[in-house]
Amino acid sequence: MATQTMDSIDGAGAPTPSSMWAMVLTGVTPSLAYIHVPVPLPGSHDLLLRVSACGVRVSDTILVDGQVPWARYPIIPGHEVVGEAVQVGHHVQGYSVGDRVGVPRLGWACAKCPVCLSGFEHLCRSARLTGLTQDGGMAQYICADYRFCVHLPSDPPASALAPLLCEGATAYRALRALGEARRIGLYGPAPATALAAELARTRGQEALVLHGGSSRATELDGALVFAPAQHLVPHALDAVAAGGLVVWVDDISDEPVGIAIPLPTRERQARSVAGATRRDVADLIALVTTSPIQPAVETFQMAAAEEALARLRTGRVTGSVVLLAE
Repeated sequence: MATQTMDSIDGAGAPTPSSMWAMVLTGVTPSLAYIHVPVPLPGSHDLLLRVSACGVRVSDTILVDGQVPWARYPIIPGHEVVGEAVQVGHHVQGYSVGDRVGVPRLGWACAKCPVCLSGFEHLCRSARLTGLTQDGGMAQYICADYRFCVHLPSDPPASALAPLLCEGATAYRALRALGEARRIGLYGPAPATALAAELARTRGQEALVLHGGSSRATELDGALVFAPAQHLVPHALDAVAAGGLVVWVDDISDEPVGIAIPLPTRERQARSVAGATRRDVADLIALVTTSPIQPAVETFQMAAAEEALARLRTGRVTGSVVLLAE
């Protein structure tokens, strides 16, 4: 990243420190180290944010467990980041010191390749992914390209906004992929299905959280199956009505997934959604600004990230998991 000289004063008028606490994954061992590292110096298109909250996803457990071979190490994980702008790059437009800002998974895309030009920028082969190939939000500060950030409303607590920036935005994209489906089945981990159910109801859709088995009586118009519950895709296909669509929902586009299903009959279909674009994130924030939701959230202090990850691994959470800055 290009660096430059900037005023080192944060939004509260205090000097920005030269170092910060962060959860760092070295890649040598499958564990996080809570250590002091330098505060990143923003480039000309960057915002330096003081982190308020950072969501934790199942995909973060996959990263920490060493199952994402193309991740950059050492890396600071975390990609659902709510923060306050404390420094603004010289070429930044539309943001000021003190603004409340959200940082999603997509940190940068080239905007030139056929994938980007087709509207799938989140699948860009050159994309930089927050918390995977560039440092994320399990820290006191984070740098982010303003063009891939989003303005956040001032009223909801940071813990309620963080899950919307990836988990919520990906679910929202998947719900839109279902088109006019009115009765939707949701399969997978509790945090993902609970948030998706809230979003579906906001969109005027009936959402049923299901766990496999025979669901023919429900006659679903469509269904979402969230990673890592690929074994439930056949159940979802069996539950949707003729012509129904099942969407496999993940936020790591290059992670191989083995899903064994019979050829869908009665013109049922299956497709995937892998992450979210800037438009998905912005549209979701606009929606919840006018139609607030109350996502179920479990909060932990930043230094307790390992505990939060352990609870996610073992399914001992019922809502979205969020780390709070200390």
